[in-house]
Amino acid sequence: MYESSGDYIGVNHYYGQTAAFNPRRPGDGFIQRGNPPGSVVGEAGYAIDPAWMRQVLMQLAPLGKPIYVTESGVATNDDGVRCRYLNEVLAVVHAAIQSGVDVRGYFLFTLLDSFEWALGYSGRFGLVEVDRKSLERHPKPSAALYSSIAAANALPDA
Repeated sequence: MYESSGDYIGVNHYYGQTAAFNPRRPGDGFIQRGNPPGSVVGEAGYAIDPAWMRQVLMQLAPLGKPIYVTESGVATNDDGVRCRYLNEVLAVVHAAIQSGVDVRGYFLFTLLDSFEWALGYSGRFGLVEVDRKSLERHPKPSAALYSSIAAANALPDA
């Protein structure tokens, strides 16, 4: 068990990248190399694999603090991708909990499609679409899915 003065651990998790140490340039430390070969790449250009969430949670468990996933999501204009991501990432969070990891909360990013610094309005993370001209809001199917998961405190049957 490690000593830590914090009350909890907050995890922001969206994607994974490979990193490599360059022995010829030790002063540079780790150098990011990009997406793992063969990975699914989302519209933001990053590798998406919900299974990585469980690895992160399992690595944090020995710290002995409650864990909150404070941000997690996928930028996509295909809401079917978001629905699959939600089902898969929440299944791996649940698996981590079943393995003894003290996960107390999961917060999806984000409610509304928003401006992203790197993507502008093109990378849509929201459960609710925002019409940029009228500002009308239209819940996506992923909003209904997330709502039903939250209300039932359970994943849909496979």
